[in-house]
Amino acid sequence: MIWVKDKTGRFAQRPHYEPSELDLECESMMAEFLRGRHGKVCYPVSTDDLTVLIEKHVENLDLYADLSAEGTDVEGVTDFLLGKRPRVRISGNLVTRDWMANRLRTTLTHELGHVKFHTFMFDGAVMWLLTQHNQIPPDGGSFIVGNLSSFGSVSDHNDAGASRESSKANGFSAEPRPP
Repeated sequence: MIWVKDKTGRFAQRPHYEPSELDLECESMMAEFLRGRHGKVCYPVSTDDLTVLIEKHVENLDLYADLSAEGTDVEGVTDFLLGKRPRVRISGNLVTRDWMANRLRTTLTHELGHVKFHTFMFDGAVMWLLTQHNQIPPDGGSFIVGNLSSFGSVSDHNDAGASRESSKANGFSAEPRPP
C-alpha cells in the first residue's frame, strides 16, 4: 500500500493497493479464518462463513436492511464510525430472494473489502488525514463508503446526490453522514 493524493479533495491522501496486494491480503485473511473455524481451508467459501467473518470485524451486520434511502441500486453499505468498528448493511432483498444468492455473496465480499482495507482510516492512527480537510462530522456522525450498486460498481455519492463510478482499488472516498 502506498499513499497517493486524493483527487476528490475529501482527504489530503488516500491508500492505494496494487491488485497483487489485495489478492494476498484477502487470501491470507480467508485462509486464517477458515483454519480457525474449520481446522482446514476448503473452497468454495460458504455464505455462512462470509457472514461470520464480517461479524468478527464489525460492530453490526444487518442482513435485512432497507437501503432505499441510499438509492434504488444500492445493495450494500459500510458505515464507518469514528473510533468504533464499522457497521455493514446489506439489502434485505438479497437475503430473501433465493435467486439473488450469488449477488448476496458478491455484496458481502465487497463490503468485507471496505471493512478490511478502510477501517484503519477511521482509527486514531491516521485520523490526521481526515482532519486536514475538516471531514470529521462535529456531531460524531458516521461516514459512508462505496455503495455497491446492482451494476456491480462502487458508487460514491456527493452532497448534490450525483454518483460517480470508480474502481475498487482506486475509488476510495468518504463523506460525512448524520448519526
